[in-house]
Amino acid sequence: RPWIFPGRRPIFISARVHPGETPASYMLEGLLEFLASDCAAAKEMLRRYVFFVVPVLNPDGVASGHHRLDLRGENLNRVYGKATLEHHPAIFAAQAACLNAHQHQGGIRLYLDLHAHSNRRGGFLLGDSGTSSEARLYGWALGRQCGIFEYSQSDFSESKRGTGKSFMATATGNPLSFTVECHYIRGHHSPSPFGPMAWRQMGASCLLALLELDFLAKPRRSLCPSPSVFQSRQREGLWALRCLEGRRTGRAGGAGHAAAAQIGPSRARPHFAEILGPEVHELPRQLRMHPELIGEVVEVINSSSDGEQTWLHLHESFGALRLRECDVRHRQEQHGVFFYGALSKVALSKDANPSSPAVCFLNPGTVLEVSEKQVVDGVLRLRVRRDSMRGTADGWVSEYKRPCFDPRLGGATQLLRLRGRPSSLGKKGPCYAFAC
Repeated sequence: RPWIFPGRRPIFISARVHPGETPASYMLEGLLEFLASDCAAAKEMLRRYVFFVVPVLNPDGVASGHHRLDLRGENLNRVYGKATLEHHPAIFAAQAACLNAHQHQGGIRLYLDLHAHSNRRGGFLLGDSGTSSEARLYGWALGRQCGIFEYSQSDFSESKRGTGKSFMATATGNPLSFTVECHYIRGHHSPSPFGPMAWRQMGASCLLALLELDFLAKPRRSLCPSPSVFQSRQREGLWALRCLEGRRTGRAGGAGHAAAAQIGPSRARPHFAEILGPEVHELPRQLRMHPELIGEVVEVINSSSDGEQTWLHLHESFGALRLRECDVRHRQEQHGVFFYGALSKVALSKDANPSSPAVCFLNPGTVLEVSEKQVVDGVLRLRVRRDSMRGTADGWVSEYKRPCFDPRLGGATQLLRLRGRPSSLGKKGPCYAFAC
């Protein structure tokens, strides 16, 4: 029986119930490295909570090289609620430990079951919270902490019998019960492939997102470097909560959209800026490490202030650098050669205006060569070059079908960024298939 720690609510984390999903172990490693660090946020988490961690729920499957099953050929993430000590000892014990902690330590605060996904790109959450705003607010906070997390890929109302998160959500009534998924290869936000560093960041961010929820419930100035940051965090969190509450009750409207329009640069509505060289001022360390970006026009997807100066956060395609506003000169558009792959049927119009009528539709799998990007009426628009080989005409398309309620989280993507000109294109009817 676990020890009881009065005054500290439990957090339960498990991984590798599907033995072949190795990114789950990297996420857990990043989470534990964060807790073992000396930063103020980690100390605050350890002061508030006690952690129950099961690093490998299916050790026999891992040792045998299985992908999803145990030695008995059973999917252990379908036996919660009916597990037996004889046939499913790991699940039986983990389930008992979690419920015991919930009963004796003030209720589970957060339940995370870490996984990897081979189909749905990016990092995302699967929850079983119905219309709970708290679960969606956690997703919002995770998206603000971690660039590979995709809010639009998440499903907060997925009920699947026998899974850990659905069983715990029902048994404990806790809306913060999630399956945390991360793709093996990449997401929609960046053409760069995932690796251990990205998965570790995802794991650490899962705890930072919870700390953000706690901050909104009871703000503490000790976790903010300046009064302006304190006020900004409060304002942003309360705005997100109002938006989510409005969507839940059907009252989301103009006020939320107006506030979103005033957010500044975002993933779905980026600003463009030219990076200045050393002839203007001394280069910061990040630009000295990436001199190839000097003179380039880049995408700015977020801005923040520390009370002294404004910082601009660049898109992952440009190294996700964090630069001072004085390091750049703002531009209205971005020119260059960019490649995208259509994930679904995409409307192509003659004009940059997003409300202009479609002249044709591009089939899924089509590779597009883009020469210009600009934001028109709050929509990121891309100018497509005519290419008779790929069956594309000159015109304009949108990268997103629709943005999230907070455009800094991106949105539902219909065009996938590619790392460059595809070296080989597989013929597939009238369009060309592309690799992720």
